[in-house]
Amino acid sequence: MYSNTKFCLDKLIVDSYLHIGPSKKYGLIGRNGTGKSTLLDFISKNVNGSLLCEQDILCNDDPAYTFILKSCTEVDDSTEAHIKSTMHGLGFTHEQMLCPSSRLSGGWRVRLSLARALVLKPDLLLLDEPTNHLDYEATQWLIGYLCKYKKTIIVVSHDIHLLDSVCTDIIHLYTQKLTYYKGNYTNFKRLFGMIKPNKNVVTPRPIKFKLSTTKIGKVFVDDLTFSWTAKPLIQNISLFACNKDRLTGEANPTGDRIAITGLNGSGKTTLLKLIYDYCHENISVVGTVGYLHQHTPFDYNLTPTEYLQQTYNLELQPARKILGDVGLASYTHLIKIGDLSGGQKTRLGIADMIHKHPSVLLLDEPTNNLDIETIEALIEAINKYEGVVIIVTHDYNFIHATGCEIVAIDEE
Repeated sequence: MYSNTKFCLDKLIVDSYLHIGPSKKYGLIGRNGTGKSTLLDFISKNVNGSLLCEQDILCNDDPAYTFILKSCTEVDDSTEAHIKSTMHGLGFTHEQMLCPSSRLSGGWRVRLSLARALVLKPDLLLLDEPTNHLDYEATQWLIGYLCKYKKTIIVVSHDIHLLDSVCTDIIHLYTQKLTYYKGNYTNFKRLFGMIKPNKNVVTPRPIKFKLSTTKIGKVFVDDLTFSWTAKPLIQNISLFACNKDRLTGEANPTGDRIAITGLNGSGKTTLLKLIYDYCHENISVVGTVGYLHQHTPFDYNLTPTEYLQQTYNLELQPARKILGDVGLASYTHLIKIGDLSGGQKTRLGIADMIHKHPSVLLLDEPTNNLDIETIEALIEAINKYEGVVIIVTHDYNFIHATGCEIVAIDEE
């Protein structure tokens, strides 16, 4: 399809060969900021028959279903059935299929873009973190769909289950080079661990997060109900978390870990914001709160160092050390936050959270946009952390690895 082409790409990738074989399913992995998304964009512009599933699509007043239908060059009964089954698999209700696409939220627009890409069945399907805005059910449906896809796929993902279930090959973007491995992600980990380090190549230092707390508090929410309209979004929810044994009252080595799960639109993020408001109003009891937002609320015109210096009254070098500790490369310290990748913005959010020494962590979809190595480092830090952790996530691997108790918000 497209092979043995040597290229360099924006100083991110040098002297590498791009090999794309027919009917292969490649997992493209590497640290945040190494150029994975840039590579997908390059391929989409240089390989005939490729289609990059866009994260931000230009919508109009057409119903979501019609928006996809108009993208199809050939339409028959099977096409219409395929559109409906694909949208349903990705979680669209009948009402959402008929909703003007311009009125969909950002997360649902990403799903719409994904549904359109799947329906069009390109020869080379390019996916960049396709599970970021999917709940558990939709993620499992997507994995099943991609396993049956008969053409070529290149997917960037932090979802190990997807990479193991779908991928026939792994492309590792490391030290500005592309290296190819046969098999899925688990096989890649085995093979990569057997490679002896090259002393002549500067390799990234391992990522280590250290979360510490200066005060242990508790979170208590009882019979919470919240609504935007006459119909409650959240109803009769009670939640208690602390770092003491609930029966004996003795201190635990770590605080409670709670994962809030549920379908998209069920109110998970709203509940987390309400918990934050409670914590903020009861700071004398709860202590400091570290809140990792799903969409980082920074001034995008500042650089990461400027943000930390202004927020915490730091000198330049201490600010840069904090950024280096969360794996942000030195060149990213002095560019505008708005120019950082999604994963790099999340790392800045983690740096901000760590510096607060919080007694409670509130994490909203923390694995979105992070690479696998960083997720593993975050899991390790959470497992050593002594405070309370409340997470909104669809990532059941993350829930299991951090030992979280599940609080499920259902439609009832």
